[in-house]
Amino acid sequence: KLRATVTKMRLVGCPIRSLGTIPDDWKEMTDEFEKRFPNFSEFANVLKGQFSLSTLGDGRVSIPPTLFVGPPGIGKTEAMQWLSNRLDLPFTVIDMSTAQSNASLVGSEAFWSNSQPGELFNLLAESRFINPLVLLDELDKAAGDQRFDPLAPLYTLLEQRAARRFKDLSIRDLA
Repeated sequence: KLRATVTKMRLVGCPIRSLGTIPDDWKEMTDEFEKRFPNFSEFANVLKGQFSLSTLGDGRVSIPPTLFVGPPGIGKTEAMQWLSNRLDLPFTVIDMSTAQSNASLVGSEAFWSNSQPGELFNLLAESRFINPLVLLDELDKAAGDQRFDPLAPLYTLLEQRAARRFKDLSIRDLA
């Protein structure tokens, strides 16, 4: 399984993934984002601040974990899709309303015969960049047995230092 995964990762074309960087026209891009998605003007201001700080450093895209609260149809998914396209970053939507365990995020334990990597690992393994945008849709509807809490991986994944060495439960030999 490990060999097949590494082979699959090599097919992406780059043995070492890199961080997506902020485009030179980031100011115009964030202004356009704010015009296109007026419901997200506060988030546009967060982006402006983050991008401004990043240009003083290594220029990588670094967006803090953000919770969007609002009724269906206000454009949460569309806004994130637009942003990922504009930043040329991988993007995925994970529906948390149907999650019964943490396997959709971080894979199922390797000791199970049908163990599979989670969506986060697949996204990282199959992408050129290691700073994708991930939308956990319907997070408030995630439910499950306390032993298999679908939200438990977020304790680690949302903490920057711990998230740097993410390990999928089905492939613990790769970080």
